Amino acid sequence: MYGNAKKPEYRMYVDESGNSSLKPNLDQNERFLCLSGVILNLEYEKKIVTPALEELKTKYFQNSHSKKIIFHRKEIQKAKGHFSTLLDADIKSRFDNDLLNFLTETDYTLISVCIDKKRHLDTYKSFAYNAYEYSMRVLSEKYIYFLKRENTTGDILAESRGKPEDKGLKESYKHMILTGTEYLSPMVVQNSLSSIELKMSKKDKNLTGLQIADILVHDSRKQILSEQNHTHGKITDFSKKLFSIMNDKYDKNNGYTYGKKML
Repeated sequence: MYGNAKKPEYRMYVDESGNSSLKPNLDQNERFLCLSGVILNLEYEKKIVTPALEELKTKYFQNSHSKKIIFHRKEIQKAKGHFSTLLDADIKSRFDNDLLNFLTETDYTLISVCIDKKRHLDTYKSFAYNAYEYSMRVLSEKYIYFLKRENTTGDILAESRGKPEDKGLKESYKHMILTGTEYLSPMVVQNSLSSIELKMSKKDKNLTGLQIADILVHDSRKQILSEQNHTHGKITDFSKKLFSIMNDKYDKNNGYTYGKKML
């Protein structure tokens, strides 16, 4: 029988910044892809995190039917649609502070994997892996190590990107489940991950963990690239505050940070 019969305790929600294109001559904006996984205890998410996020939405966007509001980092930054109230500098300052407090106080573990697609393509040429699927496998390995340390099980839910992309990612995930990886045997993978199928969802489903991943992934990418001496856009005061928060959330064990990886 596959895997564990008991219900998973954790879920890793995955979002991306960048795309999986491996075409030659990638410019600096296209060169890097980052996947961030936000790991949440499912019961804790349901009872504590989701109500807290909805309360935050109601506080600032109560005239916009908060249940329909989905936190998208880009829309929040541009103060578009439901977020137009953030054009008021005072409201935006208070919202930013409350959002940062929410991200600080919420108990989650963060894992981010960033791939230099140019270097990957230059190294492996025609044998290069699909950048998203390769990054997802590394992210999944790190998640499995987390689950092993916690002696528990979990599943993975990634943002849906479209039928062809979703199909390839699901096939890659199932292959990992059945054959393991270079570092993990099939038994270890199957005993850690509770589902043989990768879960996928659009952002409009209002999933709390996916919205947190959406908020963090861009700045996680920016942080990792900055540490690797790659310039990637302006680092704002808000980003610097997020960097500090994320540093406390990245997966760690015995003083070593496992939650950040550059490929």
